[in-house]
Parts: sequence; structure tokens; C-alpha cells
Amino acid sequence: MLGSLKRIFLILTFISVVIAVAYLAVYGYNEVKIRRFSAIAASYVEQENWEYAKYWYIKVLELEPENLEAVRNLTEYAALTNDPDEINWWREWVYLEPNSYDALYGLAATLLERGDLNEAQSIVDKMVPGPTQRAGYHNLSTAIALEMEDFESAEDYSRKALLASPDNVALRLNLLSILLRKGDLSDTGEVNRLVEELSSDDETKDDLWRVLIEYSLARNELEDALNLSRSLVTRGEEITLDEYVRHLGLVLSLERDEEILPYLDSIDDVSPILLEEISNVLSKSGRSEQAIEFLKSNENQMQDSLSFQIAYADALNLQENWGELMVYLLDKDWEHLSYYKYALLARAHKALGQTVEYQKNWTEARQLTRKNIREQYRLAQLLGSWENWQSEWVGMLQEMIDIGVQVPWAYDQLHRFYHEELNTRQLLTLSIKANDRAPDNDVIRNNLIMYSLLLDQDIDLQLAAARELYEEYPDSVIPSATYAFALHKNGQTLESLKIMQSLDAEAVRIPEIAFYYALYEFENGDAQAGQRLYQQSQSAILLTEEYNLIKKHLTNVGALQ
Repeated sequence: MLGSLKRIFLILTFISVVIAVAYLAVYGYNEVKIRRFSAIAASYVEQENWEYAKYWYIKVLELEPENLEAVRNLTEYAALTNDPDEINWWREWVYLEPNSYDALYGLAATLLERGDLNEAQSIVDKMVPGPTQRAGYHNLSTAIALEMEDFESAEDYSRKALLASPDNVALRLNLLSILLRKGDLSDTGEVNRLVEELSSDDETKDDLWRVLIEYSLARNELEDALNLSRSLVTRGEEITLDEYVRHLGLVLSLERDEEILPYLDSIDDVSPILLEEISNVLSKSGRSEQAIEFLKSNENQMQDSLSFQIAYADALNLQENWGELMVYLLDKDWEHLSYYKYALLARAHKALGQTVEYQKNWTEARQLTRKNIREQYRLAQLLGSWENWQSEWVGMLQEMIDIGVQVPWAYDQLHRFYHEELNTRQLLTLSIKANDRAPDNDVIRNNLIMYSLLLDQDIDLQLAAARELYEEYPDSVIPSATYAFALHKNGQTLESLKIMQSLDAEAVRIPEIAFYYALYEFENGDAQAGQRLYQQSQSAILLTEEYNLIKKHLTNVGALQ
């Protein structure tokens, strides 16, 4: 008996040893693979070959999901390449290293960039900056406060950042920008001092002018904005496309025609895109002839550029110079923009009353864009800017929804159009069709509920749909307002009022929200509150069915439009 027990014990011991050895062998083998994969990935990082580095770091994580080095490097890769998964990698880093200042800072900055301000602030609250990190920490807090338009806090954080890094010129420029945006210039001495300090530094002068231009534009002080813009563009150092175009826009809006040609001549590096933008600004301000002359003066260096061809054709199109436009379109090779050529030819033939040629070219333009989403988008935009092309534009957008291409964008364009026409029935038809094609789009779903309620269709069904949307987004203004209206249509106006009363003051400043709030106050018998809220809604574009809801109450208080 004793011998049998001893034999069993030896067998179990042997099995345990074998398992342990096998585990250690596999674990050791994985460790070797992890080190090898990490070394390969690191070599690609040194070569800045991020695609291959990413591949090998992913291989590391397959073997060891909590490998901090791999997660850090993948986060860096995502940040450098604007990877859609960037936010997830930051979160993973914070999960693995919850007290890492760098990880928390990166996550907060990425959340800020994406507009998730509350979560960004909650992450900042967890950060404990060291002495050398305080300036960056306060600067990040400043940026969040500015996005929230909390200028008092932004100023406070900005001053703390400057205390931590008093010689930082960028932080001084930031403080100046905040003081100007606040509009509280009771202490002009500090503003003047900051401007003087920054003006004396050649490296920050351009950035200073940019801040002052934005401030002048915000105050509608166009003369000041033009003077500063002139100083900026004549320096010509790292001026952006938007800044060149903005300057020309200021020159034109202030009718400083004598400055146009010298300005155009002063631009040394005329890229095709800049040339196209400047031409568009000239053409749209009624100076298409001048745009054509400007283009011709640059034709030698730009004639092979599609951007140049587009700009030239657009100028002729805006000038309605149909004969020259058709010759120009047929004379050039439009490569992948052939649809653009046929659309412009169709417009020229339609304007000249040449129906057969118009139909032929318009059909060709549509055929060429049907398989390319980007080209459909551009063609639809083009049609929307042309007079007497409304039926083609509407038809094209309707077709885009029918075949499920860019449904939200096409829906938004048509929705705006039908809303301006106060065509509620067409808005409902459009929303039903778009909802069939994009059932996960909550904006379309919300509109479908509202228009059904306004037209008294399927009240019980829409009440259930509105409740479902509200429960999905209980803190969102629009679903809350839609649910409140559904309750009102179901005879539960007191419940509607409770929902409206739960909204914050900013929400009630939205004219459409104020309108419905006014309606419920009127229905509840508080005419004074109803009239006050109705006054807040005056800028809302009301559909006929909406106005009819409140018409009798306005008559009673003598406020009928």
C-alpha cells in the first residue's frame, strides 16, 4: 500500500515538473519573441517608418496586451498620423499608467481637440504637474476654458501659466488674446504693454498681428483689420492661403480697388490653389473681368494645372460668357474632372436655349459622377450656386438619398431648402425617405417625429419614438424638446413644461426652444411668461403649422404678427 502511494506521488510530481517546464519554455519563448518584435519595431521608429513599427508593436501586444512600451509608441504613432483610434490608445496608456502626467495630458488635449470639454476638464483635474510642467498644465486649462467661453477662468489660468514661465512669449500672446476677447479693457495699460513687448520681437510680430486682426474683425473695425492685414501680407513670411484670401476680401469689401493690382503683383509664390481662391473672390465680388485678367497674367506657369482651368472656367461662367466658355471647355483636357466640363457645357446650352445639347451634356455629367461620392458632392454644390438650376439640384439630391449616397449631407441640403419654403409635407416625405436609408441617424429620426406630430400623423407611434430618443439622450436639448412636444400633442402639457423647465438657460436662448416653451406656458395659462418667451423666439423661422399652434394665444395678448 505504501509503495502504491509513493508511486502515485512520484507520477504526480513528474507531471507537475513537465507542466512547469512546458510553461516556462512557452513563457520564455514568448519573452524572446516580445524582445525581438520590440527591437524590430524600435528600429522602424528610428527610421520614422511608422506603418511597419505599428505592425510589430501590435504583434507585441498580441503576446503581452499590457506592454507599456508598445502602447506608448502606438499612441505616439496615432498622434502623428491623426489615426481615428488615437483617443483609444491614449485611454489605454492611462489605464496602464494612471498616474502618468504625459498620458493624462495627451488624453485631455485629444479630448479638447474633439470637443469633449467636460471629460477633458475631468482628466485635467486628475493631473498633478511638477514644477517644469505647470506652464503647460495651466495653458491646457486655459484652452479648455476658452472653448467653454469662460473668459474669467481662462484669464486666471493664463496668468498662472505666465507665472510658471514668465519669459514664454507664446503665453504672453495668449494672455493678450484673452484680454481682447473678454472685451474688458479697463486696464488698457496692460494691453498696451503686451502689444509693445510683442511688437518689439520680430519672431512674434506676425502672430501679434493675427490676434489683433481677429479682434478688429470681431468688433467690425474693418479699417483696422485691413491695416494690420496689409502689414502681415506684405511681410510675406509663412502667410497662409486663408490669410491671403481674407486680405483680398477686406480690400474688396472696403472698395479699395486701387490696392487690388499692387496686391496681386506682390504675391511671389502663386500656387494653383491660391490663384483659384483669389480668382473666386474677385469673380464673386462682381469683378470677373479682373479675375480673368489676373488668371491670364499667370497663364504661362499655370496652364497645365487643373486648378487654373477650374478658376478660369468659373470666371467665364460667372461672367456668363457662354461662347468663350464653351470653346475653353472643349479645348482643354479635363482628366478626372470631365463631369465638371459637361456640367458647365450644360449650363451654357441651357442659358442659350439649346435644349437638346443641354440635355445631352447634363446626362453625361450625371453619368460620370454616379460612381464617385466626392464628385457627386462637388457637382451638387456647383448646382446650388447657379440660378435657374433648382430643379436639377433638387433632383440630384433626391437621387443621392434614393440610392443611399451621402444621405445626411444631401438630406441637410434639401431640409434647409424645404424649410425655407415652409413646406412641412415635403419635409416629412423627405425625412421618411432619408430615415429609411439612414435609420441610425438620430437627427433625421428626430425631424421625422417632429414633422409627423406637426401634421397630426401617428401621434401615439411618434410619442413612443420620441420617448425612446429622449431616454437615449436625456441630457440633450433637441430630443428633450421633441419629447416635450409629443407629450403636449398627447394632452400632457404639464409634463412638457417640466421638461422645458429642466433645460439650462443657454438652451432656452435657442429661438426654436423658446418658441415651444412659450407655447406650453400659454397653454398652461401663464400668458406673461408665454409672451416673454415668444419675444425670445422672434428670429426662429416657423413653419405654418408651428405658427398656427400659438396664433390664438398671440391674438389674446395683442401680439399677433
